[in-house]
Amino acid sequence: MAGCNLSGKRANSNQNLAVQEASIKKPRSKTTLESIARVAYQTSDTESRVSEIAVAVESTNNETSDPSPSGAMTLEIIESMAMAINPAIQKAEAELASLKGKCVQVGLYPNPRGGVIGEDINDAGNAGRYGLFYSQKVVRSNRLELARKKVRAEIETKEIEIAELQQRLATDIGLAYYALLIANRKVELAIELVTVSQNAVQATSSLVDAQEVAVTAQLQAEVELQKAELNLRRSHNARSAARKQLAGFIDEEELTFENLDGSVDQLQNIVDLESKFQQILDCSPELNKLFAEVEVARRDLDHQCSLRIPDVTWQTGLAYDFGSDRWVPSFQIGLPLMKFNCNQGAIAQARSRVVVEEQEVEQKALQLRQRLVVSYRIYQDAFMQVKAIRQGILPKAKRTLELVSLGYEQGEVGFLDLLTAQRTFFTINQDYVNQLEVLWRQSILIEGMMLDQNLEQYE
Repeated sequence: MAGCNLSGKRANSNQNLAVQEASIKKPRSKTTLESIARVAYQTSDTESRVSEIAVAVESTNNETSDPSPSGAMTLEIIESMAMAINPAIQKAEAELASLKGKCVQVGLYPNPRGGVIGEDINDAGNAGRYGLFYSQKVVRSNRLELARKKVRAEIETKEIEIAELQQRLATDIGLAYYALLIANRKVELAIELVTVSQNAVQATSSLVDAQEVAVTAQLQAEVELQKAELNLRRSHNARSAARKQLAGFIDEEELTFENLDGSVDQLQNIVDLESKFQQILDCSPELNKLFAEVEVARRDLDHQCSLRIPDVTWQTGLAYDFGSDRWVPSFQIGLPLMKFNCNQGAIAQARSRVVVEEQEVEQKALQLRQRLVVSYRIYQDAFMQVKAIRQGILPKAKRTLELVSLGYEQGEVGFLDLLTAQRTFFTINQDYVNQLEVLWRQSILIEGMMLDQNLEQYE
């Protein structure tokens, strides 16, 4: 039950879609990006910022960008580190070990009893009767094995719970991992916005010196530059928060590595809702756990039914009677008379619990489908927008900005046209990154069997 075999073979509905847009720049290295950021932060003079950032960007363009650099930290490594130290998983594993001990204990046969008999002491002046006895309880209805089967079902439930905790942790880490990748992309976009704004300030300053545009155009360009620098600071803050969040999964205050392996542009297209739902039905840890709890309830019902047949206790003894000067053997056997209490209340309760657990399975399946439908719709919308922006809208906006910037530098295009093209380009870029963020979040949730509740509730 812990595996993916409840309803058949696992459906495979994913196909990898690797689409890279040639007109979109590859991510710059972290060292170069931060050097550009420092220019924006530390330099107050506008023209010096223009020249320094231009040099930094030029050196970046000459680098070879590798989306999976050597030595970069992978998602799998972070997951394995987190699995080894997560307290919720360690707690569940300790509870599993406890259940295994319980399974041994409940199946052990009762120990026999033995002792000394003393009867008729000082009766009619005699010393009385003294001897030994030996007794044993006989467990009927295969009750010990039924109790052990119940605990075995509890062990299986706990094993599935551990798998569920691991899947939830993997989902949470995946969300944090790609949130950091998205935060890195937003920093790159913010740096590019600063660069373009710097170029606009430089071009406007030249045109003002040549008396081809008004001074107000330069002031407006500098306002746009300051807004871009504020956006860069916010992006850095967001990335810092994302790094701390990911570091928390491995019990660190800060990440000790700089680069992450992976690219947010490497998309996975989930094309078939029904196949994905069937896969969730087959492999969902939530459903597997509920199926296991149904089995626990059924085993408990069997055990409660077995209690209708009482255990038998027999006893034998041998005593010496000092009054008659002879050995007196004895034997007795007894059992409860099931006249009033036949365990009928506990049986009814256990039978109702089976029904409750079975309905929990049906309810969870409906909830999973509802959550999947909503998540799938959001995913499809984001995938459609990402594809449209990447393949058509973004290249056109970029080309428009290039042409308008060239025309502005030559005095052929007005500043408002440049400002409109610049804002349009970066609005589209921001929409693209935001949709990538939505797309990856939904993709991770769907691939994680819709385990979207936070792991903290289990700690």
